[in-house]
Amino acid sequence: MKKLISTLLLSSISILSFSQTINAGSEEFNKIRKEGLSMNLLIDKKYLEKDWVQFLNKLGDVNKSRDVITLPKAKIKIISEEPILIQSKVTGSNGKSTIFWSLDLGGGKTVNSNSPEYIEVENLMRDFYSFSMKKEEIRLAERDFEEAEKNEDRAIKSSEKLKREGERNAKELESLLKKIEDNKAQAIQIAKDKEQNLKDLEAAKIVLKEKDLNVKKAKNAIK
Repeated sequence: MKKLISTLLLSSISILSFSQTINAGSEEFNKIRKEGLSMNLLIDKKYLEKDWVQFLNKLGDVNKSRDVITLPKAKIKIISEEPILIQSKVTGSNGKSTIFWSLDLGGGKTVNSNSPEYIEVENLMRDFYSFSMKKEEIRLAERDFEEAEKNEDRAIKSSEKLKREGERNAKELESLLKKIEDNKAQAIQIAKDKEQNLKDLEAAKIVLKEKDLNVKKAKNAIK
C-alpha cells in the first residue's frame, strides 16, 4: 500500500512537471535523420514499449521491426487530413526510458517544436503519459499483490513445516519417555535379579559346603 501511494505521489509530481519531459531532437531511421519529439519516463523499457505500441494502435496499423516502430498511414485528423508517416523508437535502461517519434506530414514537412501542429502532438504525448502511468500503477499494484501472495505462501509452508516438525518432535519425545520408563523397569528388574542371584549364590555355597562335609565323612568312614 505504501508503495502504491508513493507511486501515485510520484505520478502527480511528474504530471505537474510534464512540460519539462518533452524535448525536440532527431533520430536516424534507415540512415535518414528525422526531426521529432521525445519524452522521458521512469518506466522500464520492456513495459513502456508495449504500452507505446498499444497506444499507437489507436492511430493506425503498427509495424515493428527490431527497435523501430512504424505507422505508414497514421490517421490523426486533428493534425492532418492526410495519412501521417510515424517512425518511433523506445530506448532505455535501469528503469528509465525515452520515447522518440517523428511525424512526417508529407512534402518533407516534419512536426517539430516550431510547427503549428506541435500543441496537438504534445497533447497526444500528454494522453500517452497519463495512459502509461496508469498502466505502471497497475503493474506495481499487481507486483505488490504477487509479492504478498508469495509471502503468504512462504508463511503457510513455514507454518506447515513447523507443524510437521512439532508433531515429529512430540512423537520422538513420547518414544524417548517410553524408553526411559522401559529402562527404569528394566533397571528395577536387573536390581531384583542381582539380589536374587546373590541369594542363590549364598545358597549354592551353603549346599556346596554341606556336600563337601558329606564327602569327607564318607571318606573317614572307609578308613
